[in-house]
Amino acid sequence: LTPSDAGDGDHFGQDVAINDAGWAFVSSVKRDSNKGAVYIFKKNEGGNDNWGYFQKVMLGNAFENDNFGYSISANTKSLIVGAVLTGSSPGEAYLIAYNDAYGTWGELGENFNYKENSKVQKGVRIEENGDYFGSSISIGNTYGIIGSNLADISGNSNTGVAYIIQDTGEGYWEVRKRIISDDLQAEDEFGFSVGLSGRYAIVGAWLEDEPLNGGAAYILNIPEMEGGPRCLIYDQD
Repeated sequence: LTPSDAGDGDHFGQDVAINDAGWAFVSSVKRDSNKGAVYIFKKNEGGNDNWGYFQKVMLGNAFENDNFGYSISANTKSLIVGAVLTGSSPGEAYLIAYNDAYGTWGELGENFNYKENSKVQKGVRIEENGDYFGSSISIGNTYGIIGSNLADISGNSNTGVAYIIQDTGEGYWEVRKRIISDDLQAEDEFGFSVGLSGRYAIVGAWLEDEPLNGGAAYILNIPEMEGGPRCLIYDQD
């Protein structure tokens, strides 16, 4: 898979995702002065069993160094895209929703360009500049997890956090729970990588210090968020 408008230094393939409905997504995080873009390919587009280019999505109000597409994850109806906003900003994540009526992804903007539908709402998220929110993403049908691996915790730099997000069913996803672990220290970068399957999530802290920069991974359990606690988190070291 290659984009028709490829340019030098675009970093096409920064992250990829594919779903069961025959859609493939490839990010090009450095496209257009690091604004970033996501290219969408469709199975059987242009021939049987061919994965053909279908459309491109960029932020509707993009700025240089947004790094839209730093991380991506998709199900059959939602594509969540991280824009870590290199520099001073905390980072954001965006929903590109599948439009059943038109068979396209995202919202049609100016000049027939497609853009995001909404921003992942911050909910319980704590924002600080340079957090790298959206550095890693994994979603299921209803829940997801997003890493913010350069977030500072209690004055410790780059400890990292992760957030559980949920599809509200109202056209946007929202942050529901902030996840940290008691044994984290400065520079551990918890949230550098994340994964999700059903009610289980896993978070990588690739620079965790037992042994020095040896790294660690943490298993999280996500019960149904109906009554009682929204999320039960535990460490299975």
